[in-house]
Amino acid sequence: MIENIANSNSTNESRATVLGRLKNSQALLVDGDDLVIEQRNQIFRLDKNGQREHLFKFKSTALSKLLNRSRLLYRLRRRGVFSAAIHDGSYFFARQGELWSFAPGQAKPTLEFEFPRGNGPLQFTSISDVPEFDSSIYFGEYFRNDSALPVDIFRRNTDGTWDVCYTFGEGEINHVHTMIPDRFNNCIWILTGDFDNAAAIWKAEKNFESVKRVVSGHQKFRSCVAYATPRGLLYATDSQFETNQIRLLTEENGEWVSIALHQLNGSCIDGCELRDYLVFSTATEPNTYWTHVESPTRLGRLWGYLIWLFDNRPGPGILLNQTDIVVCKKNDMDQISIIHSIEKDIFPYRLFQFGRAKFPIGKNDSNRLHAYFIATKQNDLCTVSWQLSDVHDERLSKTSFDGE
Repeated sequence: MIENIANSNSTNESRATVLGRLKNSQALLVDGDDLVIEQRNQIFRLDKNGQREHLFKFKSTALSKLLNRSRLLYRLRRRGVFSAAIHDGSYFFARQGELWSFAPGQAKPTLEFEFPRGNGPLQFTSISDVPEFDSSIYFGEYFRNDSALPVDIFRRNTDGTWDVCYTFGEGEINHVHTMIPDRFNNCIWILTGDFDNAAAIWKAEKNFESVKRVVSGHQKFRSCVAYATPRGLLYATDSQFETNQIRLLTEENGEWVSIALHQLNGSCIDGCELRDYLVFSTATEPNTYWTHVESPTRLGRLWGYLIWLFDNRPGPGILLNQTDIVVCKKNDMDQISIIHSIEKDIFPYRLFQFGRAKFPIGKNDSNRLHAYFIATKQNDLCTVSWQLSDVHDERLSKTSFDGE
């Protein structure tokens, strides 16, 4: 593949004003002007004035409620909603290996699906306006898959059941990170990981009848966050091994070209879209050296595993042991700013989770940004909200960007 390197044009023009903080609360979904949040095992909806409506609560034992009072135990036990989505007015939550749905008017959520492998998808994908694709909600399997077993993509039927709509064959990938609807090219981009040819970007067409690998084989093609734009697929890399970048995948003269736009201080797992901005956040991931240590003795293997488990050193691709929130303007993707940085706390990455900033999912027609922090020195397990400055520029056309 051809690789073009563009000069970084990082700016601080984007102004961000802190609006408030929700303690012990995870922002999950944006639903119009409302924000759907989780506070431990309860789900609430907040309107733009901050008025709170209780929707429902997940069942929880008395012991679990007691343990959840400790932030470290909450992180250690991987409590809370893992991923969420909104489609056709209904909410979907992946939590502790189960998929729950909730529609307006329901008194309680419905258990729709139990994930055969893993805790649930890293991200759901709502597809509603891409020609030749069924309007529905989808997810790809996300689980530790060192042996590269077959990996399925699921689609929800109108009756609430889920069927496999595509399967990656044995040896092709480790898991699916996410899928990106692209109305400019009438396709779905599939981002997969993590190593060798499994680190890839795929192009699906005609309701997944055609799925082709576009680029693969390098960590620069390993990604969890991407946006379909008129210029191409804008994505951020997700590697603890190599320096990470925001890149643009575009087709030139029939050949796919990956252009590096901006260097990141860490791997990127999370992102969201605002009215005027595309948002990325960097994560702090550990060194993976001890996962490959082999010892002829059981004691040696145990010792290696414990060192791997308690390792508190960032991987070589993590330049700074902090989480950055990075934004770029839709009307000028070369203008990139870090609007907030927060340091990782002292606790081991694998036991107590990576340092991250997660964002709620859903169509956001404002420049109000919400970020849920994990494993950070400040605001751990809290949601912080900012108001970003509006971009007043005639070159920014919402309709042209959305392809309408």
